[in-house]
Parts: sequence; structure tokens; C-alpha cells
Amino acid sequence: MEERRKLRVVIIVVVMILSAWAVYTIYSLSRPSSQYLDYRSDVTRICIDGNENLTSENGVVSGGGSLSDPYVLTFPDADRYYNQTIIEISNTSVAFVLRGSVFSYSYLSGCLYVSEVSVRISNATGFSVEDNHIGGGLKLNGCSDFTFCGNSLPSDYGDTIVNCSRYALNGNTGGKVSMVGCADFSISGNVNMTIALNDCSYSAITNNRFERGVITVGNSLDCLIDSNLCQSITINAGSADCLVVNNSVRDYSVSGGRGIVLDCVHNVTIYRNEIQNCSHHGIELWKSVTNCTIARNNISDCYGAIILRDAEGCEVYHNDIFSARSDNPTLDEQGWLNSWDLGYPGGGNYYFDYEGEDTHSGPDQTEDGPDGIGDTPVVVYTYLPGDPGVDRYPLMLPYVG
Repeated sequence: MEERRKLRVVIIVVVMILSAWAVYTIYSLSRPSSQYLDYRSDVTRICIDGNENLTSENGVVSGGGSLSDPYVLTFPDADRYYNQTIIEISNTSVAFVLRGSVFSYSYLSGCLYVSEVSVRISNATGFSVEDNHIGGGLKLNGCSDFTFCGNSLPSDYGDTIVNCSRYALNGNTGGKVSMVGCADFSISGNVNMTIALNDCSYSAITNNRFERGVITVGNSLDCLIDSNLCQSITINAGSADCLVVNNSVRDYSVSGGRGIVLDCVHNVTIYRNEIQNCSHHGIELWKSVTNCTIARNNISDCYGAIILRDAEGCEVYHNDIFSARSDNPTLDEQGWLNSWDLGYPGGGNYYFDYEGEDTHSGPDQTEDGPDGIGDTPVVVYTYLPGDPGVDRYPLMLPYVG
């Protein structure tokens, strides 16, 4: 009797498993082939591979695929408590717009799924992603000639753009966006974002407002960083031929941060930036920095103002140092290899703590009459042996004003 009872239990369990499998199979077969349930029951994945799969079954609501009349895809109800949509688009050459959708991770029994990417587009050209909420992460790979604008990206997930070219990121909010191996792109008008470039070329980062965000450029060429508000700017890892101009760099954090930092770079110009309230230094050049220019910057309330460590062939002039928390606001560890003025009558830099007088003029400051240049040179601090850097013509008044 006991053996028969055990056999009945086994038969009932097997029947239940087979029934569940049959129901799942029938439901899956009833869905379009490019849409299927993920191994998690709360996730629906839409896969569009090739132009032929841009269909109404996969979210196309209008359009014909041309530049003047692109396919429009929208998933306004994609983010639901018990059902989340993930979209993957690849190998397309017709124009499409992904618009007005909500993609974000949903909670289930108090658990947050954090391993997926909400929107993944690869090997596509001529498309636009606009006015979406992309909460679960974004990955673009091998794409070209596209725009990404007006989207909301939370800061909790990493968003990556890899090996893409000829694109624009405009008017987006939030996100930690990393770009690798990209070329010929612009990043403009974004808010509360953190930007990281690596192995990129011909880029423009302009007119962004990142109060809590930073800009990092590594091993990249020809990068323009212009008119941004951010917490810090770092250019490193073999980057060259970059221009950092007209930015407002301010540390809004409690723990402290840096202003503008160069490390292992060549031919970078730091020009007309306003740098303030940094717990570290306003401008700092670390190791293997060559042929860089620091000019017409306004620096205040940082620990140190302009710090040159392993720098060679650099020019520092017409900067206004209004305040610093260090007793030595300027430092140059290889002063004999760099220049701290433009000669006479071009002049050098303005120092808030300069105590010299201006009663003489001329290249040697031996002629009678003031000329707006201090009579006594400023010796730039160094703690290493060798000749220190010297600003021969310190300014009596701010250069920028």
C-alpha cells in the first residue's frame, strides 16, 4: 500500500509539470516570433533583427522607413509592475524613431532586477531615440548617424556607447554615459549627467549643466570641452590636442573634488575657465604633461590654484588667482622647463597675495613710472632641487577682471 501511495504522488507531480509546460508552450507559440517571454516571467523581450522586422507587431505605429517618414516605435506601457519590456534592435539601415516609451526595472516581491539593459541597439544607422525614460540602462554598439535627445536616464545604471560615429546627444537628463572608440560626435544641452570618453576622436562637449557630474576624457584626440557647468574635468591617458574653454568648474560635493586635471597628455589648452570652491587644486598637471597652455583662467577658493608636477614645455599666463587656502597657491616641480609669463609687456599672472609695488617699468623694471606690472618677480614654489619657475612680470590688477 505504501508503495502504491508513493507511485500516485509521483504520477501527480509529473502530470502537473507536463501541464505547466504545455500551457507555457501554447502561450509562447501564440506570440510573434520576435517577441518572447524572458526566463523571468515579468519580462517581455522584443528583438528586431533586420529591416524586415520593423513591423506593427514589434511596436511600429506609423511611418515608412525613410528619412522624411521614419518608422515610429513606441511602448508607452512598457513599464508595468508585473511586466517589463526590453527592446533589442540590430542590423537595420532604414530610418526609425524610438519615442515616448518607458523602460525601467520593475520590482517583484521586493527584489530589483539589475542585470539587464532596457534598450540595446547595434549595427544600426539613421535612427533617433527621443523622449523616453530609459531606467534599466542603454547600450549602443557599432551605430552611426543617429541622435539621442530628450531622454531621461537615471544615474544608477551605466549607459555605454561603443564604436559609434556621427551622432549627437542633446537635451537628455541624468545618466552615467561612457563612450568608447567613438568618433565625430557632439554632447550638448544635457543636465545632471556624468560623461566619460575613452579612445575617442573629434568630439565636442558643449553647453551642458552637470552640477553633480564630471567630465573625463582618456586616450582621446581633438576634444572640445566648451561652456559647461560641472564639478571637475579630467583629461588623461595619452589624450592630445584638446581645448578646455569657457567652463564653470565648481565643487558642489561635501567630500570635495578637483577642478581641472591633466595627466599624461600633450598639447592641451585650458583657457578662460572659472574654477572655484575645489577642496583640491584649481588646475593640476600631473605626470608626463607636455606643451600645454594655461591662460586667462579665474581661480578662487581652491586649496591650491595652479600646480605643475611632471610638466614640460607649458605656458602659464594671464590667469587671475583671487584666493587659495594653501600658503603656496602655485607650484612647479620643474620650473626651469616651463614659462609663467608672456615676457614684456605681455605680463604674467595676477596673484591675490602679491605684495610688490609698481613704481618702475620696462623689461628689467628699471625705468621710471608704473606700467601695471609688479617690480618684483614672483618665484613659484617648489620643494625639489633645480631652478624654480619665475613669473617675471606679475600683474598688479586682474587680467580678466
